[in-house]
Amino acid sequence: MSRRLPACNPCQSSKLSCDHAKPICSRCRNRDMVDRCSYRDRPFKKRKAQALLDNTHAVPQSVSRKSRRYPNPGYLGSSSHTTLFDHLSGNDQRHVTTNSQEDMNDDPSALGCAVTDDRLEQGAAFIIHVRASARLLAWKSLIHAWVSEGINLPVAEPFTISCATVACFTINQCGNEVAESPGSLQAPARTSRQLFTQSCKPLKMAAGDTIEDFCELFCRNAARWETLGIFFTAVSRATIDITHFDSLYSSEQERRALRKLAMRFSDTCLDIALSLDCLNDLQLVLQYENFILHSLVDGDQSYHSWRKLGDVVSSLFALGYHEQLGSASVTPLFLRELRFVSFSRTYSADKNCSIFLGRPPRMLKRYCPTADLPETWETGERFTYRADTRVHSICASLKEDVLDLQKEDQIIRIQKANHIRDATEMQWAAIPTALRLDRPLSSYNQRHVEVDFLVSAKLNFAHVKFLLELTITPRVSNPGIELLRTSADMLSLVVEAIVLKQRLANSGTSLVWKVAYYGLAAAGVLCLALLYSTFDRAAPDATPSKSIRDLSVLVAEIETGALLQPEDPNYALLSGAARTIKNLLDRLITNKFTAQADTQPLIDVLAQPPLRYSDDELITWDTHGLQDFDPEFWLNLSEHPFLMTSESGMLQ
Repeated sequence: MSRRLPACNPCQSSKLSCDHAKPICSRCRNRDMVDRCSYRDRPFKKRKAQALLDNTHAVPQSVSRKSRRYPNPGYLGSSSHTTLFDHLSGNDQRHVTTNSQEDMNDDPSALGCAVTDDRLEQGAAFIIHVRASARLLAWKSLIHAWVSEGINLPVAEPFTISCATVACFTINQCGNEVAESPGSLQAPARTSRQLFTQSCKPLKMAAGDTIEDFCELFCRNAARWETLGIFFTAVSRATIDITHFDSLYSSEQERRALRKLAMRFSDTCLDIALSLDCLNDLQLVLQYENFILHSLVDGDQSYHSWRKLGDVVSSLFALGYHEQLGSASVTPLFLRELRFVSFSRTYSADKNCSIFLGRPPRMLKRYCPTADLPETWETGERFTYRADTRVHSICASLKEDVLDLQKEDQIIRIQKANHIRDATEMQWAAIPTALRLDRPLSSYNQRHVEVDFLVSAKLNFAHVKFLLELTITPRVSNPGIELLRTSADMLSLVVEAIVLKQRLANSGTSLVWKVAYYGLAAAGVLCLALLYSTFDRAAPDATPSKSIRDLSVLVAEIETGALLQPEDPNYALLSGAARTIKNLLDRLITNKFTAQADTQPLIDVLAQPPLRYSDDELITWDTHGLQDFDPEFWLNLSEHPFLMTSESGMLQ
């Protein structure tokens, strides 16, 4: 019987045949790896599972004990100390990214990532937990069903399916080995080390590489923690849009449980990747998608979501993508495009969250030249997530211009407002006709995700006009025709989307976000106009009766639970606003108009000034700024004296 001979360590780890020559095998000699060729003392000795885990405590030098050549400190700016010294040494490296790192061999010892024994053990325990609690093949099927409807992760879209396939294979392969040797922890420990090792490697690309080449760096046999994180993020996102999936959940409770579980797995993978301090493009993508997931699951008022947005902004700044996206001579076009999409969507999210929550924005154009890169439309362009990103980027830039108007005096403010208004109209006119909503939603036969995009795009541009008119209005309690018309149009479109919600799919912003962000802002202006009886007869498309109808539908959808449930994000905000709107409508219709219903039309009564309270008494509830329709607005409005009764306090 022939005697088995051990392979050297490099050949064994690479799963290559070895001629077993000592001291250096032929393959290592030919591969110029003489200094790495070595043999284990007891290569075929079986070790107990616990002994293996104990061995992981002694973290190999290949993972943690070499000097840190990677990661780099990120982009340090044109005036930093490193840039100045680079100029002195004649080595200009102003565009340092993960792709311009000096060449490294595949030996993990050159990476220098500080992975402790506890982290390796925690990684193995996490893999075991995933194997025990997740039906991975069914999760993968869920993602395929989700993507087949045209929905996807907006930034990770090009490699969502690839990440799902590789993540399932990596974890299932580990589980198969465990099944063959019950109780063994060898496979999870080895998989954990491989994931850590791959996650420590920089994503090096050449100018001529393609998106397929990029995927090779974190797919197939090179799975990273970020790969698993994108997979779990996609699973959690899919449960939001697919209400029924028999092989995984048959009730709302089961669907929410799966959503939370997958989100926790995504959080764990992201935390592990961040702990390595190896910032790269894939990690940035995972950070953004994880933030959006928390925004959808936890709500936009959640501090956790706000903090995660700040983390994404910090990573963008650290990578320098606010100033440069990589030199065209060394960075492939698709990668610069991926970085621009990541920046644009984060920049838009920063503006929207700032306005919604009444907080200062983190990203400003004066410090972000990338925000001023021109965006153009192709003739006959159809819906894509790239087109959705373009709309977000254009509107976010316009919204920042509107925010800056608050610093100007009234004369300059109106002058600049006219320029912004013209720019908004020009940008809207530049959008291809197929991507502009210009007729009732019920007349569109496109895929649900495309119809949702049409709604989102029109609401986004309408919101710019809304903010602009709000800025130049001295008193919101006495709005002009344009503000009333814009508010009425926004609310009508939101109500139409609610009524026809079965025809919409999440193209990038959920229906609840549309209601909370656009619908409530418009409803706030209309409620103040009803409260102060300041509707203008010269605006036939913004009448009290139309506003009351739309507000009533909004209240009914929220109160009946047709729009969202108590467990859904932003429920407290929407339900509180619905109660306030209902109180206002009840008071207007029953208390104020009952005695006059037989003798005077409703619109004539609404034209009368409010009774009992003077302007001095009501001035406390007047609003003046862009961010006065944040969640506190509805709490203050509910305490308005016009919505109180002397007998029982607030009208119920």
